[in-house]
Amino acid sequence: MNSELIINQSEKLFIIEDEDDTIQFKINNNSLNTNIEDTLSSTIKDLILASQTKIKIRNISNEFISFRVKTTKKKNYIVKPCYYILSPKEILNIKIIYYINRGENINIKGHKFKFEGFIISKYEKEENPKKLFLDYITKGKNVKGTVIKKYASFIEEQNMINSNIENEIEDLNKDDENKKFDEFEDLKIEYYKLKGKNENLRLEYFNLKKLMEMELTEKNNKCIQYMQFKYDINTDKSQDSLSTKVFIICFIISIILGFFLIK
Repeated sequence: MNSELIINQSEKLFIIEDEDDTIQFKINNNSLNTNIEDTLSSTIKDLILASQTKIKIRNISNEFISFRVKTTKKKNYIVKPCYYILSPKEILNIKIIYYINRGENINIKGHKFKFEGFIISKYEKEENPKKLFLDYITKGKNVKGTVIKKYASFIEEQNMINSNIENEIEDLNKDDENKKFDEFEDLKIEYYKLKGKNENLRLEYFNLKKLMEMELTEKNNKCIQYMQFKYDINTDKSQDSLSTKVFIICFIISIILGFFLIK
């Protein structure tokens, strides 16, 4: 039986967030002797957990979507969840576990994933998504949907750690540079503040100096006026005294002349 949908991909219904070219798995060779989760079936409990990753699927449409994930290496992967009904604008977190047989070398070839989903009616949103896929495939119905295909890639964790250390060192250097730059900017701001204060003090000094000069000039003028006024008073007193003396002398002379004339 054909397991493929007949899909019209005229409109994109969902996306993989933080989308890279591949789905990356970090491999730590030192941890390949650890048994996989006890929750797995007894037929695969002897397998070794090699890696796991998480991806986010976002429904960017206003429709309900029946969604599934397929892989070419069914014996090596567990996808949780593998089938799902996506509500409008919903974000789905998917966990993908990669495991190998004990003693098996990792073969990086042929690891492919296919993410597919198609629009369903609101009356079908409570249905089992796996059953919906089977029904639509069996009946050969044309559906409106989206298909995204991805390869898996594998990164040795040691290389990644080295890369992270380099990034951290680079970040520290950047932080140090930013700190020095901030300190320099703070010094510049402090310099201009002090420069402004110095300019204000200089202006205050010149204003006080000018005010003192004006006050001194005003006091000098008042002193000169006072001296002139005193001089004028003394002069007036001298003139009054002379006039009095002349009057008295004239008065005496007139009396003497009068006395002689009477005789």
